This record gives sequence, structure tokens and C-alpha cells, in this order.
Amino acid sequence: MRFDEALLKAFDEGLLVFGSRVKDVIFEILMKRSGVRRDELPRRLDAFCGFLKEVSGSGAKVIEVTVAKSLYERLRLDFDQHDDWTLVEYVDHARKHVGG
Repeated sequence: MRFDEALLKAFDEGLLVFGSRVKDVIFEILMKRSGVRRDELPRRLDAFCGFLKEVSGSGAKVIEVTVAKSLYERLRLDFDQHDDWTLVEYVDHARKHVGG
């Protein structure tokens, strides 16, 4: 599985904590506010993380960790949670370990 594909699936899974319809609405609002399409998320992580914090406040960290865990599982990497890491740091770390 390609890295970006695994990351997109991890986004889908992580946002399912809100429910399927809300996940779709989040992607729609992200596109309207930030001009970021779902397929651009692997290259626009900062925009997504900023939007997520705006929409869910302190809950953003939980969603970021959920997305990171899903990504690591899909890539068959061991996941170690770091309280001070952002989703961007988890993704950078994973990318280095799989060469994506």
C-alpha cells in the first residue's frame, strides 16, 4: 500500500469517531474554508491540523493520535505515543521508516 493511500485511509478511520456523515461534512467544510481536498491531505497536513483544532478544540489531539495509530497499523509499524508530538511529526516519522 502506498504511503499516501494509507494516510488517507487513516484520516477516514480517525474521523469516523464523529460518524460517517460528520466525517464527510468535515471534508466538505475543509474544502470550502481552506481549499484542501481530501486527496491533498498528505501534502497539506498543516492545513488539516489547523482546521481540526478550529473545529474540535482540545479534541483535535485525540483525533490526531487516532489517525496516527491507524496509519502505523496500516504500515505495520510499532506505534509509540508521544504526548508532545503532532500528527505532522507522527507522519514524518512514519514516512522516514517506510521510505514513503
